[in-house]
This record gives sequence, structure tokens and C-alpha cells, in this order.
Amino acid sequence: MASRGCASNKIAGALIAVVVFAAAVTLMRVYVAGEHGAQGKTAAQVSLNDCAAVPVAVKLIEDGEARTAYETDDDELVASTFAALDGCTVGDAVDERTSDAGRTLVFVYTDGSEQSVELEGKNIVLDKTAYRLNGADELWRQLAAIKNS
Repeated sequence: MASRGCASNKIAGALIAVVVFAAAVTLMRVYVAGEHGAQGKTAAQVSLNDCAAVPVAVKLIEDGEARTAYETDDDELVASTFAALDGCTVGDAVDERTSDAGRTLVFVYTDGSEQSVELEGKNIVLDKTAYRLNGADELWRQLAAIKNS
């Protein structure tokens, strides 16, 4: 039983290291790229670019016919969700909008602060404009995992 806990701690430590690395890469991308629009940047970069802290929880809020909220503080799921978001890139603006497929992903930090990412269908919403979210298959899997946690 003790070795199982030790392995879990090693996995959690490795995942935290991955998240810290992803946050550092994201901050470097923002610093080097500057503010030249959202296209081609990662989803984490354009929506969470001013936070270098590691999130400790993640909330998923779905707005459909009814508002439903899910939350997890599972280290592995939080880290993999952040990494999946960072793996997506923002594509072109889209004209099609859906009013019944809104989701908000909220990252919670140790100091209680929160940062959110607005999703609509398979798109990301930035400043009231929807953009295609490329490479998001893993992100959608992570959102399903949050719902099932």
C-alpha cells in the first residue's frame, strides 16, 4: 500500500512539472510573439496568458437548457486538462454561433483566483468573437473526464 502512494506522489509530481513547464512555454510564447491577434496561438496562451501559477482545480460549467457545473481537484486531471488546452491552437474566426452549446472552463489557483476560457460548440470565444479551435480532440476528452469525475 505504501508503494502505491509513493507511485501516486511521483505521478502527481511529474504532472505538476509538466504543467509548470507548459505555463513557462506559454509565457515565453506570449513574450516573444507579442499581441498580434489570436490566430495560430495556443488556446491557453490567448486566454490564460497572465498567470504563471499552477492550477489546483478545474471547473466545467455547461450552459444548455439547464446550467450544470462540474469540478475536480484531481491533480492528474487538472494538469492534463491544462496541457490539452495548451495543445490547441486558435484558428480563423467563425460566423456560425450556437447559443445552446456554451461551456466555460475555469482554472482555480492556490490563492483562490480563477481564470476562465469560454467555449462554444467546438470553438473558443475571445472578446465575443468565436474562433475555430484546432487540435482540440484531447481537450474534449478531458472535458468528458471532468464530467465523469
